[in-house]
Amino acid sequence: MNKAMRAHQAGRLDEAQASYKAVLDAVPGQFAALHFLGLSYFQQGQPDKGLELVQKALAVKPDYHEAHYNLATALHGLGRFDEAVAHYESALAMDPRNPDAHNNLGALLLLQKRYDDAIGHFEKALAINPDVAQAHNNMGTALKELQRHDEAIKHFDRSLAINPADPEVSCNLGMVFLEIGRNEAALAAFDYALSFKSDLAQAWFGRGHALKAVDRQKEADTAFEKARALDPTLKP
Repeated sequence: MNKAMRAHQAGRLDEAQASYKAVLDAVPGQFAALHFLGLSYFQQGQPDKGLELVQKALAVKPDYHEAHYNLATALHGLGRFDEAVAHYESALAMDPRNPDAHNNLGALLLLQKRYDDAIGHFEKALAINPDVAQAHNNMGTALKELQRHDEAIKHFDRSLAINPADPEVSCNLGMVFLEIGRNEAALAAFDYALSFKSDLAQAWFGRGHALKAVDRQKEADTAFEKARALDPTLKP
């Protein structure tokens, strides 16, 4: 098992898998080997094998909170949101001070438009670790949806203070400024986002609306054209 873990941590997945399988040949129900072998298959882009093995680990040890968390993350990535929510909740029932689990669960609830529930988990994540930039960004997004603009701005600003080079957060901040009519501030936020990621369609789209709002129509048309070239679903 130690040999497998060392190989896994070094990224030598085939070698790690051979060692995990050797462990399982000797002890078929070794839950850690099942779990980490499953994770290695997720890393190799083989989710079906990964899911089967992590589920077997949980059948052996139902209170294995790391396995619940990793299974939830995998299901989240596969778009199986209801199952992912259930496993994040199981992980948190056993390890309630995991900020990543709170943040990830909140992000899923945000996708399901369960904004108040999502905010509750972002609050818990930030109470445990106030420097999780993504939790601040997610909190800002939920607050924006509830029209709590001033609070949203504070969380987007905090996220950028922790990670200044995140164009998605700056774009989100620009969208809040647009909604409340702070068009010059919105334009600055979109320009900042584009300075890091020049092909961010949503930032070009928002920039177009900010330019249109300040009567710079020709520049707005150019921004909208760039946005549509990157994402044809976007319409002014």
